[in-house]
Amino acid sequence: MRKCSRCGSEGPFHKNSNSPDGLHSVCAACVKARKKEYNSRPDVAEKRRLRWLEWSRTEEGKRVRAECRKRYRTNDRNKLHEVEYSRRYMNTEEFIRKKREREKRYRHSEAYKTAQRKRRSRNKEEGKARAAVVKALEDGILVRPDTCSTPSAFCDGPICGHHEDYSNPLCVIWLCRFHHLELHRIKDRKNWRRFPPAHSASQARTCTDQE
Repeated sequence: MRKCSRCGSEGPFHKNSNSPDGLHSVCAACVKARKKEYNSRPDVAEKRRLRWLEWSRTEEGKRVRAECRKRYRTNDRNKLHEVEYSRRYMNTEEFIRKKREREKRYRHSEAYKTAQRKRRSRNKEEGKARAAVVKALEDGILVRPDTCSTPSAFCDGPICGHHEDYSNPLCVIWLCRFHHLELHRIKDRKNWRRFPPAHSASQARTCTDQE
């Protein structure tokens, strides 16, 4: 009976055409353990990663990866898995932290400043409404609150005034920067009634009539 030259067990053994009896001298369990030990080495893992990156940049690698992604996404079960994973990840502190860091870097970039200058030149009415709010805050007509109109764990950044109608500049909704950006991402602005308006007493009747 053949025995493993490494652990002394009686198999099973892999086939080996170069051996007289057609079997390896080391059992399958020892071969598996040796491969696992070899693949766990950092230098081997780095070589494998670099080799995969080099292959993935070739035309064949791009084609194979595109086909694999297409097959994966045609499965309804995989689609549901991606949706659930994205939903869970977007509620984590890591995602929120990275999102805030990206927004902060973008706000200090030259591309953001250029986009703001173009937007101000197109929307002159918006600029006049913002200037009216700043003047009202200086004169005491409006008072900036210390908290967001929708307090939650996601509140971040300074409190700023949001205009639903620039023709009524003193009717503003006080939101933190996070909720203000989320509001501007909403596509259907006409049916939006999530945040209650906070305004001055002189504009109470006008805002109520508009709602």
